[in-house]
Amino acid sequence: MSVARLPVSGLLLDVGGVVIRHAFELRDLIESRLGLAPGAIARGGPFGPAPDPDWDRVERRELSETAYWTAWTEEIGRLAGRADLTVQELWPTTYAGPETEFLRPEIVALVDEAAAAGVRTAMLSNDLTTYHGAGWVDEVPFFRRIGTFFDAASLGARKPAPVAYTAAVDRLGLPAAAVLFVDDLLENVSGAEAAGLPAVLFDLVDPAGSTAQVRKHLGL
Repeated sequence: MSVARLPVSGLLLDVGGVVIRHAFELRDLIESRLGLAPGAIARGGPFGPAPDPDWDRVERRELSETAYWTAWTEEIGRLAGRADLTVQELWPTTYAGPETEFLRPEIVALVDEAAAAGVRTAMLSNDLTTYHGAGWVDEVPFFRRIGTFFDAASLGARKPAPVAYTAAVDRLGLPAAAVLFVDDLLENVSGAEAAGLPAVLFDLVDPAGSTAQVRKHLGL
């Protein structure tokens, strides 16, 4: 006998790639701010234009995101004549402009629609604080409209460990089955489903289509 699914009353969003545009999508800003020629950063994961087998390895869970971004940053640093460039320096440079530069407009509209429908929203990230710094969340006005920000460090576990999602939904005061999770990595979506959350895989190259899937789940 099938079990009736609870109506979705919560929306838990990954940050990098979902709420904010992926670093791959902001390569033009990185090039401009580091004095690089347009197109100098060729490796762009699913966006190309160069093949990116290491990103494919990330998606197959053969390489960690941390290892990938460290190597990607080091490559950019060499291009810019800054061999000591770190992710903790590159990310604040990339996301230094007004929030309209880096927020994903489809998600901005979705969050407002969800709030109007009474859906409680929050964010769950593994590395935002590590890459952007502890105070960055408070500096982005839109984040306050989303609601609670959960950092893996504060939850005691990282995605895709099911306990990370369980801790987040417990603090939201909602049952797991009533919270829809959205992430751009399959392993994190699978981890959410293992914790009892319905989940949507966000396709970085089709944000409109992915947002439409989320909207459908929310009944908007």
